[in-house]
Amino acid sequence: MTKNPLERIYIVTLNSVYKLSAKDASGHPCAEKIAANKEIARGVFPIGHKITGSMVSIAPHLQFYSPEYGRGLEDNNTAWWGGNTSQIVALFLNKEEALFCSSQPDLRACDPRWINQTKKVLEEIGEDHPTITICHDRNFSLIPKK
Repeated sequence: MTKNPLERIYIVTLNSVYKLSAKDASGHPCAEKIAANKEIARGVFPIGHKITGSMVSIAPHLQFYSPEYGRGLEDNNTAWWGGNTSQIVALFLNKEEALFCSSQPDLRACDPRWINQTKKVLEEIGEDHPTITICHDRNFSLIPKK
């Protein structure tokens, strides 16, 4: 029995919180900024700003791209990469948990305080999601393998 692909996750970045929908009205992934962690982040892109593309990859940041040669971000020339976020702090299935995380002091990229939560979300996304990929390239992986 095949499980249904994950439809929504929340991404806390160094600057903002995004709601990532696996498919918008056009069938493509869409990240909507729902909160800003820092005062400076409020002015760069306003809350409500959306980033879309054919596919999105979970890398050190959320990276949208159009597949050229292969399904994964690492298979495609950077010329096919589109919008992206600042570095990812953690991934969540729950909006309230993401907002709590974003309010904490001294956030770091791939913050160890939420590494288990992030790994759980990556497992939920899986390797066969139709619009969200997980980058495993050693240079572009959110959680590099040792």
